[in-house]
Amino acid sequence: MAKEVKDKENAQNIASQISPWKMLWPISIGLAVVAYLLYDNFDVKAFDVVQFTWNSFFWLFVAILLMIFRDLGYVIRIRILTDNEFSWLQALRVIMLWEFTSAITPSAVGGTGLAVIYVNKEGISIGRSTAVVMATSFLDELYFIFMFPLLLLFINVEKLFMVSGIESYSSEFLVLAIVGYSVKFIYTAFISYGLFKNPRVIKKLLFNVFSIRFLKKWRYSATQAGNEIMDSSKELKKKPFSFG
Repeated sequence: MAKEVKDKENAQNIASQISPWKMLWPISIGLAVVAYLLYDNFDVKAFDVVQFTWNSFFWLFVAILLMIFRDLGYVIRIRILTDNEFSWLQALRVIMLWEFTSAITPSAVGGTGLAVIYVNKEGISIGRSTAVVMATSFLDELYFIFMFPLLLLFINVEKLFMVSGIESYSSEFLVLAIVGYSVKFIYTAFISYGLFKNPRVIKKLLFNVFSIRFLKKWRYSATQAGNEIMDSSKELKKKPFSFG
């Protein structure tokens, strides 16, 4: 009980630090940089080769439609992960805030950290909120783990990694893709073991690794990540086998 109260207080403290004015800074900086780049590289003649036809508008409409379907899928997924405790409006609100946060924060950070707060604000305990957010991240990584090999299997590798203006493909890009895939695979395996098998070992490993002198300044964050994995594991293990 004391832990739940403390988690709730921590969530409220973090939420109180979120200011609309702080959000305006990265948005303003991003827009200013985009405006400068457009001004610096603007070439009217470049538009001479662009032809907007009904076919162009059709495919733009298809692209927008696919984005809507993607977000709708996110809404459905978060309702399932919360056992339909979220209404459609609540789920939509969380996803839109999550997408917005992902857009204004660096890609390495993403909106995952604040997503826990968004889910918690809709009435889900901080432990379950962490479990829901980590489950969504895990599913996203799992999708990539399965789809990348299929992509290489069904699409010509030379065409996939061909550089514009060069007839032959660059093997360096293929090597980088494989290295990136390997990192994702190891990370997903690591999270899977922590979520579904032995979260305590993962927490201990993180603590030991970040106890190294030059990594000590990140030890607190690593410990928090270990705690989140343990909380998520407890919540996910309560789910029936059919939930998977």
